[in-house]
Amino acid sequence: MLSVLFGVGAALGFGSSDFLGGLAARQIGAIRTVWITALTALTALYFGSFIFNGTASPESWLFGGLSGVAGVLALVCLYASLAIGPMSILSPIGAVVGAIVPTVWDIVIGESLQWYSYVAIVLALIAVAIVGFTPGEHVRRPSAKGLALSLFAGFLFGVYYIFLDLAPDDAGLWPLIANRSASAAIITVAVVGATLIRLARRRSRAPQLPHESSELAAGDAGIIHWRVGLQFALITGLMEAVSTGLYLYGIVSGSLTVVSVVTSLYPASTIILATIVLNERLGKLQYVGLGLAVVAAIGLALA
Repeated sequence: MLSVLFGVGAALGFGSSDFLGGLAARQIGAIRTVWITALTALTALYFGSFIFNGTASPESWLFGGLSGVAGVLALVCLYASLAIGPMSILSPIGAVVGAIVPTVWDIVIGESLQWYSYVAIVLALIAVAIVGFTPGEHVRRPSAKGLALSLFAGFLFGVYYIFLDLAPDDAGLWPLIANRSASAAIITVAVVGATLIRLARRRSRAPQLPHESSELAAGDAGIIHWRVGLQFALITGLMEAVSTGLYLYGIVSGSLTVVSVVTSLYPASTIILATIVLNERLGKLQYVGLGLAVVAAIGLALA
């Protein structure tokens, strides 16, 4: 029972952090959001390492670092897609694709899967088609850009899970610390590089690039709102770290399968928050698609 509560807490935390990360990206852009959240989560996880015992082996740093490379790119694409919206569609699409990739990996390396795993993959593909391409004049559909970013984010999250799974079992939080260290380093280089390029263009009085990609580098309409965006990003980073800790506590205290199933439902909180706060409304058929996505996620988590 305790492990289920940890799983519920992790699901609520991950879903809420996705929602807040999307809001932060609307204010300061996805790249700055990931930069701040990576540094915040890294700091929190480092202090958490004093609580969780683990061995900082070369393998834990290697696979943790590789997962960090995939993770930072995934978060940039995810927050950019959520900034475009609608969050209630793009969040579960990314989640279900992220669940498909490790399952396909298991098939490739020769793992024996249950029949319902294959059914879940088919349901996931149907769900993506329904929520992304439902016809109707008053149906809000994601843009091609938002959908592509969400699908790519899901793929990268699947790669992220694969690398973390390859880390040693006795590593504790160190793979996650390596993950956030790599993420913070990559995104810091990107932010500093973009800043230097912008300053160089200003000094040379070169014409500015037309409409700096608002979802990646700036907020809505290319405008940066640091005060609000920074608050959202800091809270997002803390929630990511806490949610990861809850997930680890859950699998330590109970069944990995049960905790994974419960945690895989995290897009539900993103959808609820998007409906209440942003007043996003979907078509009836799209809700059917989201239901299929949830069923598919459960089936893949049980694999």
